[in-house]
Amino acid sequence: MNRKVYKKVFLIFTAIIGLIVIPFYGVKSGNQVYAKDEQRNTQEQRVVLKYKNKGDQDYTYESIAYNKFQQFYDKAPSSPGQLNWNQSFPVHQLDTMLLSQTIKGYRDANELVFVQVDHLRYAADEDVSKITSWGIERNGMRQFAHQLQSSSDTRIVIAVVDTGVDYNHLFLKDRVLPGYDFVDNDSDPMESLWSYHGTHVAGIIVQSTPDNVRIMPIRVLGSGPDGSGLDSDIAKGIIYAADHGANIINLSLGGPGYSPYMDEAIDYALKKGVLVVGAAGNDSNDTKDYFPASKEEIIVVSALNQSDDLASFSNYGESVDLTAPGEDIESTLPGNRKGKLSGTSMAAPFVSASASLLLLDNPKRSLQEIEFLLKQNTDDLGLAGRDDAFGEGVVNLARFKNVNEEFKLISPNENSKQNEALTVKTIINDHVNDKLVISLNNKVVVNRIVKSNGFQSDIVNLVGISPGTYQLNVQVGAGSHMKSATIPVQVIQYNTSFEALDIHGEPMKFFNIQLFGIKGKSNENFEWVYAKGDGKARTNLDLRVLLKKYDYILAVAVNASEKDFPVYIREIASTGTKIFKPEKLQKVTFDYPESSERMNDTAGGVYAASIIPSVHGVYIQGPYIKEFRLKEDAVLYVDEGKHKIQFGGYNFFSAYTLAGTGLTNVSLEDDEASVVNVVGEKGITNSLNSDNHATMDIFLKGNEFVLTSGTLLSEGSNQTFMRNGMYRFRLWKTVKSGADMKNVMFFRDQYLSEQTPKIDIKYGGSLSAQTILDYSLRAAGEVRITDTYGNVLVLNEREFMNPMNDTYSTVAAKAPQQALPVESLPLPKLHEFLTTVVLTNTKTGTQYSTTVDGNNKFQFSKVLPDGQYVMTLKNVNDVYPLKQYRQNVTLKSGRFINDSTRPNHKPVIVKSPGDQSVLMYQQFQLQLADYFQDPDGDAIQYKVSAGYIQDGVYYFDGNSTGIYPIEITASDLQTGSVTIRYKIVVTDGTIHFAKAIQQLTLSSNYLVLKSTQEPTRLIVNKEPADAPLQQLIWKSSHSSIAYVNQDGIITPQSPGITTITVSTMDGRIKAMCTVKVLGSK
Repeated sequence: MNRKVYKKVFLIFTAIIGLIVIPFYGVKSGNQVYAKDEQRNTQEQRVVLKYKNKGDQDYTYESIAYNKFQQFYDKAPSSPGQLNWNQSFPVHQLDTMLLSQTIKGYRDANELVFVQVDHLRYAADEDVSKITSWGIERNGMRQFAHQLQSSSDTRIVIAVVDTGVDYNHLFLKDRVLPGYDFVDNDSDPMESLWSYHGTHVAGIIVQSTPDNVRIMPIRVLGSGPDGSGLDSDIAKGIIYAADHGANIINLSLGGPGYSPYMDEAIDYALKKGVLVVGAAGNDSNDTKDYFPASKEEIIVVSALNQSDDLASFSNYGESVDLTAPGEDIESTLPGNRKGKLSGTSMAAPFVSASASLLLLDNPKRSLQEIEFLLKQNTDDLGLAGRDDAFGEGVVNLARFKNVNEEFKLISPNENSKQNEALTVKTIINDHVNDKLVISLNNKVVVNRIVKSNGFQSDIVNLVGISPGTYQLNVQVGAGSHMKSATIPVQVIQYNTSFEALDIHGEPMKFFNIQLFGIKGKSNENFEWVYAKGDGKARTNLDLRVLLKKYDYILAVAVNASEKDFPVYIREIASTGTKIFKPEKLQKVTFDYPESSERMNDTAGGVYAASIIPSVHGVYIQGPYIKEFRLKEDAVLYVDEGKHKIQFGGYNFFSAYTLAGTGLTNVSLEDDEASVVNVVGEKGITNSLNSDNHATMDIFLKGNEFVLTSGTLLSEGSNQTFMRNGMYRFRLWKTVKSGADMKNVMFFRDQYLSEQTPKIDIKYGGSLSAQTILDYSLRAAGEVRITDTYGNVLVLNEREFMNPMNDTYSTVAAKAPQQALPVESLPLPKLHEFLTTVVLTNTKTGTQYSTTVDGNNKFQFSKVLPDGQYVMTLKNVNDVYPLKQYRQNVTLKSGRFINDSTRPNHKPVIVKSPGDQSVLMYQQFQLQLADYFQDPDGDAIQYKVSAGYIQDGVYYFDGNSTGIYPIEITASDLQTGSVTIRYKIVVTDGTIHFAKAIQQLTLSSNYLVLKSTQEPTRLIVNKEPADAPLQQLIWKSSHSSIAYVNQDGIITPQSPGITTITVSTMDGRIKAMCTVKVLGSK
């Protein structure tokens, strides 16, 4: 486990699924009243202004019509419902003259604190005396709970360590004990009206248990909308619960990273005999990276939906013990309200409640006994036996009896549907050495001797049994001593089915599912599944095999012809019925300028669009989505996430990274694209001696996915338009050489920007070679064979095209329902221009050789003797002759060392990140390879003044506010080092407007500098002059042209134009200066 400490833990829950509006501002006067509709349209919409009176500490509140507020503030949204609950406005942005004419006394105000919607409020009128959810029936708790209520005087206490509990709620008030608030450090754990999580969790427990199960509310998480809290507060809450009589602790919380403090607190509770139940998490991810969900000693619960399938958001993993209902769960909300929520936070309290019932049944049961009974009294779901999605299954106490009962069939239940195997659970006592016989429609499938008393578990193999309904009979013993039970079970043909809804929630009859396996940075589209009219795409998934082969399984659902069908991108961790609902979608629109000459030249404006899903940082070559005309209403909907959209037409290719949530507008302005003219010179045409067209593939660099492939190139000019960005152009041509067809392939990395509105990419001429030696690894280096124009010849096409290496990770889709192992994937039958590196010892004449791989790298498999060598290259290439290459090198201790034939250079700084601003508890990252390079290819060693480096990435955790000077030093451990210096400003997001800076001005708005000129400083002035000094952020739009530090000192770098911006930390106030840098002449 990566035990990296994160100081902030987040609530594990998703979104409100039910039809309820949670007010952020409740009114507490006599009877509590609450917002019925925060955006209710009335004759007169109003807002409340709060401002501080000048000269004293009093505040004034004023309610005014919203249309008047719009006059004061020209940036106001069209409706007050679009205001954020905590939105504030600096005074200087308002028309204070109009304000003072309307609001008495405002002329003397010196601080506007907030502007909020003046909500309509209604008395709570819901019937909250009876609240129940489908989870109670699924867990079989109701009958068992009623039975225990009348037979036991024992009181069981469940500590809800959460956001607090509304103990005045009509449904809860008689069941809540005193608790504690570790956020405000007082004895009042009342949940704020801004929150609802802890009250909802408490309501699930109360509705599932009799009156002698009580709630101990412990508030450890904040009342803000994100419900966050500190590890230290959570640990204190756990210890408090253990010390104050809790029998069970419910932890519907968690987050990434390990917490030693919380871990020790949980161990403390366990040692005192307290059962701890935790939520698995809601990120569709493995619990191994989450805490406390990764802790083996607690009971970890995943979430189940009403189809008996793993909820789409639920985490999974080896630590999952059980599953429980966690989708659309109705329960209590603060202020005598009720509503539906979804999340593993809702699943955990069902297990806590079940455990309390087992304790009521027998208060002397130990932690181990309770966990054992919970796991035995389950309905097995998914794969037969325990699996990482459902653990041991879903708790079902409907048939629970004392473990000493002679015979009881526990599982499966009457609604069980299985495909490959069926788990049969029983209690059997007093039948040791008797036969246990299990049959389906009188056909015996299990026949064994009972070896011990107690719980029994048997797996029935269903392979080869036709789909249909069968009578499952379980029988033990014989004659008068025989016991038996019979229930119907259903054998199904497919273990997994997919259903999908459009953006309006209507079922779709036709769609396809593309299934991907992801391993590291590589992926394989191993199966296509189709819904052909009945709205269901069915298949059999052997997840035990697939999840050993891959890290993740991904399902992508598409319908190319339906405008309202979203692109669903969902991880699959279980078999069962998958219903894809439009719960969290983002929208993609296209800004198409009719004046665009390039767009209008594109085959009538017809474009094809594809989504490239991003999962765990891996981009997957996406499916074909749809074709549309940009002049029409072109809209795409796709699941949330920073996926990419690629699109193109006859002569235009582009790609965008989506915002991740909300709306992404794709702009197709001409000035955001470059003209790329690919020219095949006559020299290459003549030398290849072929009339075939050449072909071009374009990759988006950084993510290495194909933007377009197979574009035919004619001899001479081939014009296309590319959106600004970093690309790899791969140019190749199949030629006849003797009796064989061979491929010549080049690639070139090219950055397109506003500074490159047009560029020619030529290929051909002659080949020359270069070697870059690595002075840190053993006899390793890189071979670069380039043509006249700097394009790199691919030396080993088999490795270059290998779908499972880290360079290009796209794989052609296989036929439907055909899963081929990665190692059997066919490689392209391309000619290999194998290049061999030969070292000849100048003293002994002994030769050593090795082959250059697909990434143009080479390394010797053994340590070569020290000495002087002549290095030569041999290229198996009868199409393109390579000029003779020869270099003198020196080896010592198996490594190349510098000698007189080759100078060595220290690393260089490619660019500077500039000063950065991050919110508290966020993590800042830098890919160091983007900022440092070594001209000689030497390995670079890094040192940092703060933060840490892992796998070439710099990390800084913003755990507390402040300004942090950062130094990153890069060294090749031979020639020297270089250092980047910048600052990271960590803020808490709070914006203060008292005497705030209202205006910034610079000493110059336009500067002309020479690239060789000494640094120049810009002077910044603020208004009002007595405004408190705060940290200002300086940035350059193009640091490669001119770099600015946080003192406003500009250092010219290279010719071009850049904009220098200085702003306040909140970004509201800015001043800019245009800087033009000339060449040295």
